[in-house]
Amino acid sequence: MTACNNEAEEGMELYTNSPRVRRARKTNVQLILSQHDGECTACVRSGNCSLQRLAIDLGIVHVPYEKKRVPARKTKDFPLQRDYKKYIKCMRCIQICDKVQGMNIWDLSGTGSRTEVDVSGNRTIEESHCALCGQCISHCPTGALRERDDTAKVFRALADPEKITVVQMAPTVRAAGGYSLSA
Repeated sequence: MTACNNEAEEGMELYTNSPRVRRARKTNVQLILSQHDGECTACVRSGNCSLQRLAIDLGIVHVPYEKKRVPARKTKDFPLQRDYKKYIKCMRCIQICDKVQGMNIWDLSGTGSRTEVDVSGNRTIEESHCALCGQCISHCPTGALRERDDTAKVFRALADPEKITVVQMAPTVRAAGGYSLSA
């Protein structure tokens, strides 16, 4: 029985680490991995990935299911970067954005095995009025959402004797980058 479909009641005996539960957990993670880009060493989350840690804890070294091919679609210039091949449909980004931030940027699109997380309202991320708060990035367990890496630009600016560089710390990407929310 799945916990999400059964209410706990007085006197119930629950087994959360039986051989049967461990087998089911391992199968579910293998199914998730079959739809996930497994290039962990080149991932921004490598070593700090919930899925990677779970697979290691379950002793998964091989995925017995055929890998689903996901087209490589990435955002390029926007400060919030998305890699569709890394999505695992956990919906943490949707929940944090809707329930905590109240921005409703993310939603599900497609049906069945074609279901994926995308920008709500059939918009692009640039059209979404995203506040770039970074909450979806910090709650993404796999690196499907991450911040754009401008490290090389910063080092070029620091090395340029003609430029004056200023460092500013801010709680959000938008505030640190000076991005406007108006269209």
